[in-house]
Amino acid sequence: MGLVDSISTAIRSRPMAIRVASGLLAFNTVALVVSWILKPNLVDNHGGEIFFIGLWGCLAYATFNAWGWVRATITGIWVAYLWGLLNTGHVLVGLTTTSTADLLSKILGLIALLLLWLPAGRNWYLRQAQERSES
Repeated sequence: MGLVDSISTAIRSRPMAIRVASGLLAFNTVALVVSWILKPNLVDNHGGEIFFIGLWGCLAYATFNAWGWVRATITGIWVAYLWGLLNTGHVLVGLTTTSTADLLSKILGLIALLLLWLPAGRNWYLRQAQERSES
């Protein structure tokens, strides 16, 4: 019972923006796994799929634990994705060739990123960083 109490206490102690962002990133992991199991032929690069499944899972955990590099990593994912779209020459063609699960994960990642930059999330990250530096 102690573990359940501590998990629920930890969840309630985070601002809503952090809880939702962490949940969205965790959902990305689940969505990519389910999509990969149900439609493996839609995945062009299975190694890349494994990488992003692990990355979204790590980002969800890191978001929940206030690791400051999360926002930079999600921004990097989006910059790389947009760069790839622009390199196709036709952005709309690039979007249509992106699998639904991959596109969903990018959109949910963007929403999570926006939530992490809201004042509540930003202030919570700053408080957590200060507490870590004092200890």
